[in-house]
Amino acid sequence: MTASRPSYAPSSPRRSLPQTQRLRLRLRHRARRGRSVQALLDERRKLLVALEALEQARATVASKLAQQAIEKPATREAMEQASRKAHTTIERHAERVRHRLLLDDGILNSRGHRPWETGNDSP
Repeated sequence: MTASRPSYAPSSPRRSLPQTQRLRLRLRHRARRGRSVQALLDERRKLLVALEALEQARATVASKLAQQAIEKPATREAMEQASRKAHTTIERHAERVRHRLLLDDGILNSRGHRPWETGNDSP
């Protein structure tokens, strides 16, 4: 039976990435393999905190821009453009964090640790 996929795991495979990006990711993945389980778990905790912070930033930006659009209806189009730009930037950073989480989780899984299933980040 295969392990369940974490909630932040994207549905698309790595094959959809350009070849140069896949090669860079492979090198990073190899470098992570040399780390201890505890170091990977520590990094995983930090990445989960960063992902939560990005989600909060997304909500904050949306609420602030919506409030500004209500206060100044004449600038609504500019606010929508700023909102799209901010969401694109936040999503790009969140995708990087999710990918790093997947790499760490793959290494942890190969070593027999599945903290996303148990809810426990300790070995």
